[in-house]
Amino acid sequence: IINSIEHPVSRAGGYHCVVFASCIHMEVAAVPIIVDTDIGDNLDDTWALLFLLALKKYANIVLVSTAGNGNHRKRAAIVAQLCKGAGRDNIPIVCGTYDGGEGDKKLAQEKWLDFSVQETLSAYPSFLGRTTASQQIVNKVMTSKDNVTILAIGPMHNIADALKLEPRIAKRANFVSMAGSIYKGYGNSN
Repeated sequence: IINSIEHPVSRAGGYHCVVFASCIHMEVAAVPIIVDTDIGDNLDDTWALLFLLALKKYANIVLVSTAGNGNHRKRAAIVAQLCKGAGRDNIPIVCGTYDGGEGDKKLAQEKWLDFSVQETLSAYPSFLGRTTASQQIVNKVMTSKDNVTILAIGPMHNIADALKLEPRIAKRANFVSMAGSIYKGYGNSN
């Protein structure tokens, strides 16, 4: 809370003008957010998801979809465990469909799972195992009364597929992305 601010530009005739400000309590509607993540390899996506989970009053996570080059069920299980641990197991989770050949690669955060991938997903009440990420993205965006913010923090295969299914989502969504990497070893980095 800002009680008072002395602004150096507001001096007139040797007198200081003191600006009093008070915080006005405003009710702010939670922003509907879709998180498209390739969680599981590094902490960046984990931190972003946990931050959003903590902002329950302001960030209404309406869907988490897994992105990346495969291992979608493992990624979904990691998300499910984090959501459940935060008391937010009402958030729908859906697997991406792109499989870029990672096969059964071990994910760094896979060891965090308390149970097997199958057990974790079976116990999570909001796991959408019989639908595609792109279709769920389209459904959430097109049925929302407000614009949905799509936070893409992984490869954007799900977003591209959703746009192919329903190009009108572009006008009903706010798109936020971290598109790049400082990790050396990607095919397009030096």
